[in-house]
Amino acid sequence: MNYILISETNDPYFNIATEEYLLKNFSDNFLFIYRNETSVIVGKHQNVFAEVNLMDVWKQNIPIVRRITGGGTVYHDLSNVNFSFVETGEKGKLIDFKKYLTPVIGFLKTIGIDAVIGEKNELKVGGAKVSGNAEHVYRNRLVHHGTLLFDANLNKLRSILNPSSANYVDFSVKSNRSKVANIKPLLKERMTIEDFIAEFVSFYKDAFDYSTSFKLQLGDRKTIQKLKSSKYLTWEWNFGYSPDFTIEKEVVVSNGVLNFKADVKKGVMTAVNIRANSEEMSEISRILQDNLEETTFMPDSISYQLNEVSKGLPENFTDDFIKELFG
Repeated sequence: MNYILISETNDPYFNIATEEYLLKNFSDNFLFIYRNETSVIVGKHQNVFAEVNLMDVWKQNIPIVRRITGGGTVYHDLSNVNFSFVETGEKGKLIDFKKYLTPVIGFLKTIGIDAVIGEKNELKVGGAKVSGNAEHVYRNRLVHHGTLLFDANLNKLRSILNPSSANYVDFSVKSNRSKVANIKPLLKERMTIEDFIAEFVSFYKDAFDYSTSFKLQLGDRKTIQKLKSSKYLTWEWNFGYSPDFTIEKEVVVSNGVLNFKADVKKGVMTAVNIRANSEEMSEISRILQDNLEETTFMPDSISYQLNEVSKGLPENFTDDFIKELFG
């Protein structure tokens, strides 16, 4: 059977877990449509620390969720529509971006948008990216999912997905930074996001055999909730799964300059080396080295650790140090 499932929640952890649940527990085909609250969705093989502006995420308490598909980091909010095709097919012939993107292009054409497939399997309109896509194979099943930027907060997107990645040394999959655009301003006629989703669903009902609505039952929800809690809410998956990396950065604070270097494994600083540019900063660098090793490389963890040993550090040093380190 070919089912259409429209999520009843904007919880990014639950919706990403739902994709894995549909992939691994059914033989039916699904078109799953969902919107998430403001969140960052990271590719399976990416270094989240190098992909995301962690200061912005920390200050705004924005969820970061690692998905099971490859590809780059994407921004979600309630004005971004996500579609996911979960289907059974023939082993060895499952990966096929064109198969899933061509109908999406056909849908966009019905509302007056001319899109093309880019080099990274993204959809572009007038040279700007409106949709990022990724796939994952599990046995004889495939999930292909993508975003459709309808009226997303592009300023927030650019801010969150614009870290100082040049300071990170690793072998992770890097995101393809592109010019982005929303679909709504390109439309000739006014359309709400609810209208847009309804048109998308109608298109697939008419053009394909996705005619039956699917509702998650209580048992489905309990299993998805368990997967969400055991995997998608955990530090180990969302952050610790990142490849090992080294960060090197010149940190300029009001008292001087620190040359910061740390090896990070599973999100934890396993070796920290800090050189000072003056005698005044030497004692500060010693305090940092002695107290940051074995600390997770996150603004909140470093802030907590340094506040515990604030004696010996100048007033407001911790805030300035973290701002510069992650800025």
